[in-house]
Amino acid sequence: IGVRLVGSEMCIRDRSSLVTDTTDTRDQSDTFRAVVKANPYLNVRDNPSGNKVGAVGEGKIVDVLYSEGDWSRIVWPSGWVHNGYIKAL
Repeated sequence: IGVRLVGSEMCIRDRSSLVTDTTDTRDQSDTFRAVVKANPYLNVRDNPSGNKVGAVGEGKIVDVLYSEGDWSRIVWPSGWVHNGYIKAL
């Protein structure tokens, strides 16, 4: 497990999950920003309901690529988060 500081945001990542998904061909023109509403942090998963691959702290801003059901795909840390813990800005 590694810890990476991105600006003022601490991201905890499992080294096996650092590969970027280049297979997603969705139109990313509908991306939006959201704030994390989890205390103290929100788990980031490799797929909806999948394995934890990282975390992002409460109050941090994430870029959302798209949503599927109760889950959203975020840019960094790359993975999936539950919509119940983010709020669109």
